[in-house]
Amino acid sequence: MSRPEKALGAWVAGIRESFEEVGMLIALRRDGSPVTIRTEEERRRFCGYRRQINRGEMKFTRMLEQEDLVLPLDRLHYFSHWITPEPLPLRYDVRFFVAEAPADQAVVHDGVELTEHLWLRPSKALRDYEEGKIGMVLPQIMTLVDVSRFRTVEEAVAAAKSRQVPANLTKIRRIGGEDVEVMPDGSVFERRPPVYSWPAKEE
Repeated sequence: MSRPEKALGAWVAGIRESFEEVGMLIALRRDGSPVTIRTEEERRRFCGYRRQINRGEMKFTRMLEQEDLVLPLDRLHYFSHWITPEPLPLRYDVRFFVAEAPADQAVVHDGVELTEHLWLRPSKALRDYEEGKIGMVLPQIMTLVDVSRFRTVEEAVAAAKSRQVPANLTKIRRIGGEDVEVMPDGSVFERRPPVYSWPAKEE
């Protein structure tokens, strides 16, 4: 990243996206206590904020001001950086972080970008992918491979603190008549290579 403020924005975006998509807010009150969303009143209030933010009726920063909250950006730890292959019509430049989930908050998917959820250990998610029970793209697969090496959240966080994070621009390679997403060096996730299906072209 070229500017410190742009880099800082990635950390803020990580917290904002977690709140928008799964309803978990990593934030502190001015006295240093963590935000909780456990009482009926808290759930009602923060669900209201979330709906307004998702509809574009409120800025995330406005909610922070109204609640007098600060973001503990040091609790997010930079873990990986992925760039969508060039041939795809929609491309993303995505940064992944690891963080301990806040206590006294429950995951609630937004019903738009995420329509269902479940908690899985990384190794179980990889097994389910390999067996065709769930779908994933290469950045998800390889990040879970990395995370599955750790036994605890603390181990993952400690490793992330000293981790060098390269930008991974994955590629699309034609293998066995299918378009497969591969790593920048051309290596393939052998156990079930992630295949892309392209929309049919209009005549």
